[in-house]
Amino acid sequence: MKRTRNIAFITVAVLVAVFLIGRGGDEEEAAQSTAPESSETASSEADATSRPTQSSAMEGDLQEALGPDGAWIVIWTGDTTRGEEVTVSGEVYEEEGAEAPRRKPALYAQDADRNVTDRYTLPVPRLVVEHANTRIQAGEVAGEVFVNAEGFELTSGATIDGNLYFATEALQESASISDDSTIPDRI
Repeated sequence: MKRTRNIAFITVAVLVAVFLIGRGGDEEEAAQSTAPESSETASSEADATSRPTQSSAMEGDLQEALGPDGAWIVIWTGDTTRGEEVTVSGEVYEEEGAEAPRRKPALYAQDADRNVTDRYTLPVPRLVVEHANTRIQAGEVAGEVFVNAEGFELTSGATIDGNLYFATEALQESASISDDSTIPDRI
């Protein structure tokens, strides 16, 4: 009886640890390098629809994953080829009850300690950011980036291999671009 309780306790502890590690929680959290193992969903108070918390950029339609009904974090597991414009849009929340919407195209892989282990490239003629608080972290966008929403972030050595355009000066002032990130020009 005691052994059964110990096994049950260990099993529950491992499941909770896996859930918490997969979910992350700080501002610098990074995407896992594999597609999600569950069909966990989160809902947004803004429109009360269920959405996946994670989506793989390597499966299905990338525009759908980054569109209004997509996930808050879209995970890459390698370089992709994309010959058309992609728009990050909608109002997606990381979790129910979050104060502000958030999106993260995760163009990188990481290890268990959240160290970036690989960086991926998204080649597009244009990436249009129409979703508030969109963060591009550690990877590369090979194309022009047009920002039409507040709170754009470029961090952790991310690169834009093309021009970065802001629709207004206020949007540019609301943006955060880390010193280790690379862009040829801000317009």
